[in-house]
Amino acid sequence: MENKNPKISIIIPVYNREKTLKECLNSVLNQTYQDYEVILVDNNSTDKTKEIIQEFQKKDKRVKYLFEAKKGIAAARYRGEINAKGEIILMTDSDCIVPCNWVEEMIEPIIKNKAVAVQGLKKPAKTKINYWTEHLAEEGRRYFMERLKDNKVGMLDTANFAIKRDILKKIGYTNPAFYMVNDTELDVRLKIKGYSIYFKPFEVEHQYVDNSLDVFKKFFLRGFWNAKILKKYKAKKEILFIPNAIDHLHYFIGIGCELVTGNKNFKYNFISGFLWRIGSLCGYITLDDINN
Repeated sequence: MENKNPKISIIIPVYNREKTLKECLNSVLNQTYQDYEVILVDNNSTDKTKEIIQEFQKKDKRVKYLFEAKKGIAAARYRGEINAKGEIILMTDSDCIVPCNWVEEMIEPIIKNKAVAVQGLKKPAKTKINYWTEHLAEEGRRYFMERLKDNKVGMLDTANFAIKRDILKKIGYTNPAFYMVNDTELDVRLKIKGYSIYFKPFEVEHQYVDNSLDVFKKFFLRGFWNAKILKKYKAKKEILFIPNAIDHLHYFIGIGCELVTGNKNFKYNFISGFLWRIGSLCGYITLDDINN
């Protein structure tokens, strides 16, 4: 990249985050790199989210407020992307805390190594760990590293991600039609165009605590929307992980072994895998395919 000090746009979709937003913004605005804007897209919040953003706007001109009426994080992220002015777009979530050198670290591979996109990691905040959070983090990291190893789709997580704006515009902005796993769908389009994601093991903290109901809903919806991706891009088998009958058989055999041996992860593995498969089945049999 010719410009060694490019303008950066940080996009943060927000929905009812009055409990976490202040800490998130304090970390985002406390960066060693200075030339950036922070675009917060309010996705119909009903709490004090807007008021908190307005407070920060009074203190810092880099903070921008946008409103997106269409529900869903994908629609909010899309709104931020089309309004971004920076040469590089950074993405994180409104329940994340970023280190003070986050911007510098995440854009470095783009500036020095000519990467087009950079993926970092996330970890649960130490004070926010419970049974579900801990297992979600472990599973997410394991899944990510497996996909990274075989260069399959599934290594893009917008909680800690950077991409050149011209590349994002070329492949198409985040698709608002994908209510969930829109980052995975974006990953598909990157790989179809022949682009690789540079992996950098740089972490941000994730401070939201998932309760049981939240987790169960997330597993089902992940399966449902993942099925939509598989249906839309079924011809791209070389970049997609498409579970077959043997994969499902391995799952049930593994769960049976965990039950017999008293594996401490049995509860999580059983519930997550079962609900994901139910969600996938529902995603496959519904008629409303996504073609745009």
